[in-house]
Amino acid sequence: MNTQRLRPYGVSLLAVGVALLLKLQLDPLIDGQRPYLFFFGAVMVSAWAGGLRAGLFATSLAAIASTFFVAPDRSFVALTPGHFLALVIFTAECLFITFLCSQLRQREQEALQARQKFEKTVAALNEAAQAKDEFLATISHDLRTPLTSIIGWADLLQSDRTGENLPNGLEAIGRSARAQLSLVEDILDLSRSSSGKLRIEPEPTRISTVVRSAVETIASAARAKGTRITCNSDDTDVYVLGDPRRLEQIFWNVMSNAVKFSHAGGIVTTELSFDDHLVRVKIADQGAGISPDFLPFVFERFQQGSELTRREHGGLGLGLAITKDLVELHGGTIVASSEGEGKGATFEVRLPRLADKDIELFSDVSRFVDLTAVGAVYRPTESGTGKVHQSARSGMHSETIQ
Repeated sequence: MNTQRLRPYGVSLLAVGVALLLKLQLDPLIDGQRPYLFFFGAVMVSAWAGGLRAGLFATSLAAIASTFFVAPDRSFVALTPGHFLALVIFTAECLFITFLCSQLRQREQEALQARQKFEKTVAALNEAAQAKDEFLATISHDLRTPLTSIIGWADLLQSDRTGENLPNGLEAIGRSARAQLSLVEDILDLSRSSSGKLRIEPEPTRISTVVRSAVETIASAARAKGTRITCNSDDTDVYVLGDPRRLEQIFWNVMSNAVKFSHAGGIVTTELSFDDHLVRVKIADQGAGISPDFLPFVFERFQQGSELTRREHGGLGLGLAITKDLVELHGGTIVASSEGEGKGATFEVRLPRLADKDIELFSDVSRFVDLTAVGAVYRPTESGTGKVHQSARSGMHSETIQ
């Protein structure tokens, strides 16, 4: 730090030294008629390289050095009136040069910063435009794929007089319709989240029931891929204040992501733990993992890692972004960790635990306040009980209900 601060003064000292050396070498050629000529360049270089203070320092050094070699007795007292006037004029000119160069340097730095900011803005706009194009292309493909399957099976069933394809056809049509419904719901949730209209309908919810329900929902997809999913959670009487449907969506999204990126024969583990204030649900897989460069952006919208990942696994890159918004609406947090590509990933959802005493509190509050209309977040206090906060949007406004 000190080296950075002293560097401009070192430049000033070097510039004045070079100017003095030139003066001593070339003075005989100009008969000493211009004693200050060589120091103007030193002051200009110092002010441009180090700013105002470096220019003033160079001006002082130049005045001292020139006086030492101009005055008969090498002192300011021995200066003749003519030399003194020349020194005053030289100092004034150096001060003007210093101010001018420092201002030009400052304007150049501001212009450089403005240019860099402009380039970043242009790059961000280009990335946004590219993301929009990729989003439209992906959503068109993902919407068309189940529709194609539905239309294909519908045509086949219409022409099938025997009815032997009816069970398989109905199953395929139902599966495709559910996939399309899930996609549409993700898009609607994205729109609600962007406009601040994503809402939850909170109630005391047993977390183990929601987690097991999500595991049972994703189990068939896991078996189809050859992945085993385990749930290490007791049927404990631990509650959170949340929307059961949205909580199941949170865990289903994370588990679905884990199954999608797992290899055949892999294991996805779900572990529930809790303390006096927090409930933690940890979901870990042994799949593709997350690179360190991409990990900070894993919850960003439309982010799916590399192009190869996007082509191989598909999707819009909305699931984890929506999951993060839903977790925050419940007053919780979600974190992701991975040791790198090919080493699996772990997601941990942390939610405020609803104290036993506050289950009754919530029931009393709900008699007077329509919490489902404005959303509600429960946060435990140090005393072991908690408070219900109603909010239009998590982090934007909250009101505590005593």
